[in-house]
Formats: sequence, C-alpha cells, structure tokens
Amino acid sequence: MYSKGIQGYGLIDILIVMTLIGILTTVVYPTYQQHHIKASRLQMMSELQRLAVQLQHHKLVQGDYRKVHMALLLQSAGTHAPDYKNSTVSKALLVKFPYTHQQPNSGNRQNSQALYITSLTPLDNEGYLTSAHWQLIATPTTAGKMASDGVLSLNYLGQQCHQQSCSRVQAIP
Repeated sequence: MYSKGIQGYGLIDILIVMTLIGILTTVVYPTYQQHHIKASRLQMMSELQRLAVQLQHHKLVQGDYRKVHMALLLQSAGTHAPDYKNSTVSKALLVKFPYTHQQPNSGNRQNSQALYITSLTPLDNEGYLTSAHWQLIATPTTAGKMASDGVLSLNYLGQQCHQQSCSRVQAIP
C-alpha cells in the first residue's frame, strides 16, 4: 500500500516547526514594535524641524516673528491650516500629525490615525506668533501607538526634547 518513493512530514515535525516559529515571533515582535515607535518619533522630530525652518524663513521675509501667521506657516510647510479663529484652542495652534485632514488640491483623504498633536506657542488670539522665544510641541494622542512615548519639543534655541531629556541640535538657519 505504501510507496517507497513518497515521503512527507510527520505531525511531530510540523509541531516542532510551529513551536519554533512561535518562539521566534514572541522574541522578535517586541523589538520590531520598539523600532517602529522610534521611527515614528524620529519622523515627528523631523516634522518639527521642518516647521522650525519654515518659521525662520518667514521671520526673515517678514522681518519679525510677530508678523508670522500660523496659517501662512503651515501652508508653506505643505499642510492645510485648520481654521484658527473658529478653534476653541487659545494661545496655541493644534495640528494633527500625520496629517489626517483634507489636503488642499488633492481630493483624497489620508486614512491614517494621528499619532501626535502639534502646537506652537506663544500665539495671540488671531494666530500670530507673539515672541521670538517660540516652542514647537508634539504631544502623543491618547489613542495612538505613541500614547506612552512622551512629549517631543523643539525650541528657538534648537533644543530637541523627548520627555525630560534634551539635546542641542545645530542652530536653525
């Protein structure tokens, strides 16, 4: 009944392979998650730096920080600015990142969940920056994967902070 040329894997062989795959998955997956969180944190810090460069650019063009309006800053940074005057937020403009709102002239909506809420302080009630001592702050959303990662910030001195540890980056031009 049995052919000598046909051989297969036994039940024990398949169980051993599945056990090894399960062990490798439990060891590797947490490392993958940590790297993914670190990559998202670095992406957000890069976005803060990009906004800071745009802020400095507008300061040079306008001659003063007090003439920099947040809608103009966000548009030049490639984002769609929310309506600041109708916002319930005072003294800071909040923008979700990755951008989950309708992009201008695009027609498509990004479906990703926001990981951070980005704010710039200090702003007046009209959305203009009120001081040369600005700070960009990225606060993780409570529902996202970054919820327990901590607050990121970048200030006018070029200091990057993650939770309580800060480091100085090259001066922003």
